[in-house]
Amino acid sequence: MKLRTISCAALVSLTLGCDPEGQDAGDQRCFPLPVAERAGRVDEEEQGRSLQGGTLPGEKDQGTSLQGGRRPDEDLQGTSLGGGRGVPDRENNGTTLAIGDLNGVRLSVAATSAPVRSSDGELVADGHPDTESLRDVELAAVTSHGVESTVRVIAVDVGSIELSSGGVNVCGDGGRGVFVAGGWDARGAHADDTDVVTFSCEDGVIAKCVGWGYSPWDTDAQTHQGCTRMARADYCGDGVSWTLDGTIVDLYDRLGVQQMTPDSRFRFEAAWGPDGAICASRTRYEIVDDGDVVLPPCLAALPECESLDDAAAQGATLANRSEPTTIDACR
Repeated sequence: MKLRTISCAALVSLTLGCDPEGQDAGDQRCFPLPVAERAGRVDEEEQGRSLQGGTLPGEKDQGTSLQGGRRPDEDLQGTSLGGGRGVPDRENNGTTLAIGDLNGVRLSVAATSAPVRSSDGELVADGHPDTESLRDVELAAVTSHGVESTVRVIAVDVGSIELSSGGVNVCGDGGRGVFVAGGWDARGAHADDTDVVTFSCEDGVIAKCVGWGYSPWDTDAQTHQGCTRMARADYCGDGVSWTLDGTIVDLYDRLGVQQMTPDSRFRFEAAWGPDGAICASRTRYEIVDDGDVVLPPCLAALPECESLDDAAAQGATLANRSEPTTIDACR
């Protein structure tokens, strides 16, 4: 198994997690803190834990956003749950949908009104047994806000598709993604609703976790959701990401999907579930702000653990390691 990097893009705007474009993990950079965290920072001595991270050259970018894709006008300092390089914003006439509109969207075959669902990684409808059979078929889309538009599957590959809206690739030129049943809210919580689907570009953590082997159909929805929390370092399960673009993590599990990478630079970080960290040894980055270490607000209440075996009694099946790194908060 290869070590995994984390990158960013987006669906519903989150507080922090990504750094500006053009910076690699090895660059001199800072961690963007929200005002609330500055006001409520906790001294490291009281908590006894630190925020960490790391990077390796040449590793594959992994993504800290849920859906992936980035709008040109998106705040590059924040991780979001939507975006879309190919579609800057929904047009006034409603014919073009941005990636954020494709979170918890209802699809149907435009010609027949037959509902379209996600089943074991395939889009299916009456008369259409798989995604390939829906290629170039106009699909009516109704967003969670009631906006009506259309989308088309324009290409199908193993495990991914190209999706267009208003004639524009949702994930950018040549970009691909996946559909997953249900939707996500601003806190990163998943609603398992079989009547709606969410589209994620390949650089979003929803799609990344599918690619890593934790799809809801290969494992289950809870494991996939735990993977999205891990990828974004969302310890508190509140949608706030405590990681940076380009951070390397070693992800492994008790399911036989991914194995721990033997690398002495990496230390155990946390075990994960659908609501965030189940227990933790430390955090991905040690963020220093005016001499104080800033920590996620839930960290003090989390049980401590030093291995996935320690967390097994609490039902954990997924964990990660990372390389300890100290970073200054942005001024």
